[in-house]
Amino acid sequence: MTSSRLTQFTHDGLTFEVSDSGPVAGPLDGEAVVLLHGFPQDRHCWRAVRERLEAAGLRCLAPDQRGYSPSASPAEVSAYAMRHLVGDVVGLLDAAGLERAHIVGHDWGGGVAWSLAAAHPDRVASLTVLSTPHPSALGWAFLRKGQVARSWYMGAFQLPGAPERLLASRLAGLERAGLPAAEAQRYGRRFATPGSLRGPINWYRAAARSRGLVGSGEGPSVVGVPTTYVWGSRDRYLGRAAAEKTSEFVGADYRFVEVDDNHWLPEVRPDLVADEVLARVRGDAVDDPAVKRLGDAEFVSLTTYKRSGEPVSNPMWVARDGNELVFTTVDGSWKVKRLRRDPRVRVAVSDRRGRVRPGALTASGTARLAGDEATLARAGEVLRGKYGVQFSGLLKVESVAARGKRERVILRVELDSSPE
Repeated sequence: MTSSRLTQFTHDGLTFEVSDSGPVAGPLDGEAVVLLHGFPQDRHCWRAVRERLEAAGLRCLAPDQRGYSPSASPAEVSAYAMRHLVGDVVGLLDAAGLERAHIVGHDWGGGVAWSLAAAHPDRVASLTVLSTPHPSALGWAFLRKGQVARSWYMGAFQLPGAPERLLASRLAGLERAGLPAAEAQRYGRRFATPGSLRGPINWYRAAARSRGLVGSGEGPSVVGVPTTYVWGSRDRYLGRAAAEKTSEFVGADYRFVEVDDNHWLPEVRPDLVADEVLARVRGDAVDDPAVKRLGDAEFVSLTTYKRSGEPVSNPMWVARDGNELVFTTVDGSWKVKRLRRDPRVRVAVSDRRGRVRPGALTASGTARLAGDEATLARAGEVLRGKYGVQFSGLLKVESVAARGKRERVILRVELDSSPE
């Protein structure tokens, strides 16, 4: 580890400005936190959070990222592809002499944090992301849940030159979006010219060229490091659907924290942010139990076992009822016959076709079958509450096709104590 403070570091031929501070007392070889800002912010958005982390004895490194540091603002849009943004953070870790660090990101910095954790999990001790859902969850919400209406500006930012000219005189207006007035005015001064905004807006242009407007298409989709995701329920840019979907893309300990606030969490909730980071650093964050995360997933793969021990997997709708997972399936199916002989199951987050992403949350458990009217009614209520008309429609179509002759049973699965 380096024995001196960093004020700058160089990577990819570019020179980045960085704040390197804390611990308040003690050597520099303690735990380190890297703080990645969003748009249209800079490293100073972390000032209040940094003070609290430093007081707890942590070293804090907060860079002005690519396009924000004057000597790290290339003109080419391709220079802002996610692999370069991730590489810059790896370069910072190398320059600071850190094998790994606790990574914290907000807004676009959150996008970089997700991608860094996926591509370089060995460099990430823990992950805390503010506001920004996992890129795959965001992409899913774009197509299905109205996120595109919240993110209309991403399309507008693809126009050459016009967004920079338009925003250069308007960023102080972010006060109306919930950013504290002093911070809004400071960012207004910081990005007062079209040239100062070209690099930051090029992040959006590079994202659109690599894979639509969301994500980079690089690296695995599931993050395998301990993760906390903090989301404000009054965030006007990033909606609930993607926030709740994010748990499906974390295969390690995961904590979802919903707060009654807006998008600008580093500035408006520094105490809460610092507390969540410290909980991750200390290893005492309480992760959401596997039964909740699997029960909240849109689809799971349910694996049962043949007499020979060969596994057979099927995509299933799932819901949570207390401490158990609830499924419904047709009585007399091969799945039911296998479970009557061997109640062991494995449940993994999957897509609608039952495909399990590498590193996806997986847990084993024991299933019990129930077909009495009260249990069926209760399970139907839970599944209908989650899937709505989709579930009701499935049962109606099935009843018509089978002329009412197909009976259903309920599977209730109790998971083992910990995920696989």
